[in-house]
Amino acid sequence: MLGVAEGTIRKRMEHLIAEGIIHISAWTDPYKVGIGMVVFINVDVELAHLEDAAQRLVEMPCVRIVAYSTGVHDIFVEALFPSQEDLLAFVKDDLPQIPGIRECDTSVILQILKRSFEWEIPELD
Repeated sequence: MLGVAEGTIRKRMEHLIAEGIIHISAWTDPYKVGIGMVVFINVDVELAHLEDAAQRLVEMPCVRIVAYSTGVHDIFVEALFPSQEDLLAFVKDDLPQIPGIRECDTSVILQILKRSFEWEIPELD
């Protein structure tokens, strides 16, 4: 169908994976496997503690995404929790243990309407 030998495609895929250009994974709908809460958390951090705070967040099992951000907040986090009690423990007990965190703004996601991993690489001139 593509006009290219299977071995050529396999070698190209292996190269892209080895270089970290693509990652192959499966996405599980958290609501269908018992995770009751998907939460977005905007975190404000003292800049001297930015990297350490981000690394501590990366190491937390409930956290799926940690990203530096511009604008009002310093770090963006997406986390999953089985219940409100687990979210409360995270906000009340876990986050205050991270040095440098000043404030957090938490949003509970009620329903995911779209989660797409498809995008196009822009053509370079």
